[in-house]
Amino acid sequence: MSIDELLDQIEKNAGLLNTELYAADSLLKRVQEKLVNINLGIQFFIDTPTRVGCSGKYKEVKSIGFSEVECEWCLAIMHVSTYEGRPDMIKVFPLMSFDREFRILAAKQIPELLHVALDHISRRLLIVGMKE
Repeated sequence: MSIDELLDQIEKNAGLLNTELYAADSLLKRVQEKLVNINLGIQFFIDTPTRVGCSGKYKEVKSIGFSEVECEWCLAIMHVSTYEGRPDMIKVFPLMSFDREFRILAAKQIPELLHVALDHISRRLLIVGMKE
């Protein structure tokens, strides 16, 4: 391929990635806004990791959820690091601060996230005797 052909292909692929990112960000923002506006106030994360990384005895798992981060409720990432299978670090970050690849992957898990949210709410209603 010539330089011009390579540049054209890069431009085309970047356009596809940007289109996917726009759709993902729109969905993530809509879901986050709704969960915040209904005053959900329940922390939960899905069981299916969005990204897993391994390096020797270290393992990192990142999962999406909903949590209070820095005094604000938002879609969030739980980042769990383990060393030889033992938890080494657990941190929670706002989802929208992560890279675009991660946000695109996270958007694909929104249906699972919403099912988890409904399950958590239903269990809370049972605990307080408001649902049979």
